[in-house]
Amino acid sequence: KKYVTLIVVSMFIISAGFTQQAQFLDRILLATELDCLGAVTLVLGATDQITDDLSEDNAWGMLEQHGWDIELVKEEPITVAEYSFLIVNAFKIKGGILYSLFPSPRYALRELKWRGVVASSLDPDEKFDGTVALYILQNAMDILAVSTEGDIK
Repeated sequence: KKYVTLIVVSMFIISAGFTQQAQFLDRILLATELDCLGAVTLVLGATDQITDDLSEDNAWGMLEQHGWDIELVKEEPITVAEYSFLIVNAFKIKGGILYSLFPSPRYALRELKWRGVVASSLDPDEKFDGTVALYILQNAMDILAVSTEGDIK
């Protein structure tokens, strides 16, 4: 009887975690303009840097711990350039000469355009929806072919 109770309680805990992830992804897909908090959670979740669960509080804390030189406001829509900067930093992409000299959202976007991750027609200051964010992230994961160490050359 104790084992059955333990199994049932474990299943509820596990299903609650999956429900939270599904709710997060639903929010991302329905967003007409992706906010910074959602973008950070999405990118860090894709790189397995959020260990506990796909919690937005955990993601924002991880962003602050990394100390990347980017100023984001949780509730504000993220731009294509800022999202590219998150991806370049999260996937530890070694950029070209300009990015190495001046690591910024602008040169991160140029790097991802050069690698074919982001469409060259996108404007750096453009805001975008959740489906575009997932598309860009999927391209990053496919095209960049992350190595086991996480470093991309």
